[in-house]
Amino acid sequence: MPGAELHRSLGHLQVAEFLCEANLFPELEYTFKHALTHEVAYGELLQEQRSALHAKVVEVMHRLAGERWIEHAEALASHAVRGGIWGKALTYLRLAGTRALERSALREAAMYFEKALTALQHLPESSALQEQAIDLHFDLHSALQPQGEAQRIFKHLKEAEALAEALGDQRRLGRVAAYLTNYFRLTGDRDQAIDWGHRALASVKESGDFALQIVTNTWLGQVYFVAGDYQRAIGLFSENVQSLQGELTLQRLGMPQPPAIHSRTCLCWCLAEVGEFAAGVALGHEAVALAASADHLLSHTVASTGLGWLYLRQGAAEQAITALESGLSTARVGHTPLWFPRVASTLACAYALVGRMSEAVELAESAVAQGDSMQLLGGRSLLLTYVGQVYLAAGRVDDARQSAHLALVSATEHLERGHEGWALQLLAETALQSAPNDSTGAADFARRALAVAKELGMGPLAAHAHLALGQSLAATADPASARAEFTEAIKLLEHMHMQRWLGPARDTLAELG
Repeated sequence: MPGAELHRSLGHLQVAEFLCEANLFPELEYTFKHALTHEVAYGELLQEQRSALHAKVVEVMHRLAGERWIEHAEALASHAVRGGIWGKALTYLRLAGTRALERSALREAAMYFEKALTALQHLPESSALQEQAIDLHFDLHSALQPQGEAQRIFKHLKEAEALAEALGDQRRLGRVAAYLTNYFRLTGDRDQAIDWGHRALASVKESGDFALQIVTNTWLGQVYFVAGDYQRAIGLFSENVQSLQGELTLQRLGMPQPPAIHSRTCLCWCLAEVGEFAAGVALGHEAVALAASADHLLSHTVASTGLGWLYLRQGAAEQAITALESGLSTARVGHTPLWFPRVASTLACAYALVGRMSEAVELAESAVAQGDSMQLLGGRSLLLTYVGQVYLAAGRVDDARQSAHLALVSATEHLERGHEGWALQLLAETALQSAPNDSTGAADFARRALAVAKELGMGPLAAHAHLALGQSLAATADPASARAEFTEAIKLLEHMHMQRWLGPARDTLAELG
């Protein structure tokens, strides 16, 4: 209708208190005074009228927004769906999901991607639309993975696999393989994860797909990390860091967060286990700086977790707490429950080191409970070891021993060799603190932990195992052997600058004469 007539009509509705002014600048905007008024007015329209009006709104909004229409993707998507303009709805919904993913609004992103898949069903079949469907399943993987939605992820990946096989699309089948590597990692099936990872690598060799190479390195590297193959994991993550320079540092390349940040975090974990703390700290701070420039909640959680983990392994509890508290806060704000168990359990151990026992116990138990609620079997052994370490620090020796045994069973079942070593070390420490003291059992567990540490090159574990073995030998009246173990532990602690345990070790050695 003409502008003057429109303004008179709006004025009439405003006097009748149906509408009110919502904004005066830069343009005059009205809203319904009561939601019920809007519902009744909308309900009075016939379905054909509603669809026609929504379609008209899409046309006008797009035209008025000009080049900035992308900023209105969410509203455009809503009107396009209600207007039954399914081609445009698909475009707007996927864009809205991508925008939500970029700001870490993961639940919102998943909702938009699911609606986009629904929109596809209203369009005639074609190869191009099938490709879009596959890519939407991949988008859903990125949105659901940080939320720990393993079973939903598997459903979408299998649907993507079926579509890609029907199209004979080897490049997309390679990406399915990379994402299934991650799924089987989370669910604790190491052999399946490695098998799918090698399929993805074979696809990379055939296609030369750079993004797929980065994604595969990331997920396969994490499988090797959990398996205790730290050098192979370090190689994959280092390759990513070296490849992702310049404008690539903040690109996601089909992952929930930029792999340049994620790979630095994973390198922190690996370097912490082998005792290369100086290199790890530098990478950890690089990751935190990149996350700050990305202004992305999930990336901040990821970066903080890597740095905090490394500080904890070195015994720098205060620095670990600073990093991990920040990561836990953004994990909660960003609704990324997948990361909560890892951040919370690590922070709990740091709290225990400084005597904040009630907070430590609550966090460590919550970490195990949330991991179990998501059915995350991969890495569960370490969560159990961490809660056991917290129990031991709190004087709950029986609870610590029980957690350690459960951790050892889980690590053995899922072939998590490094985590197995830490579970054995905890069993040695609980045996030393048992009443009566079980020095013989402690020595056995410490030797087994030391064997794992030497096999895998785990410097921090080796240092702790030598300390436990020295304590157990001292308790069995073998001071010469005890001195040898403490001497070796001190060498390792000095080399890795693990100051928290160095002073007490020197004192004990002096007492042994």
